[in-house]
Amino acid sequence: MAPFIVTMIIVLAVAVAACAVVAIGMHGVLKRTTPKLAGYLEVAGRHLNGDAEMPESLAHLLPSK
Repeated sequence: MAPFIVTMIIVLAVAVAACAVVAIGMHGVLKRTTPKLAGYLEVAGRHLNGDAEMPESLAHLLPSK
């Protein structure tokens, strides 16, 4: 029973994080009150959508085509 509870807590945490990215970062809600957090979440949302450029620190790890 304990592994089930731990797994559910992790799943709920991921769901809340995804909702935060959408609600704060992509839609611009709370940008006036928490601009720094909204900026980070906006960048994360662009990366999740595939709209942002790949960071150089990750690009050098992948083989070039």
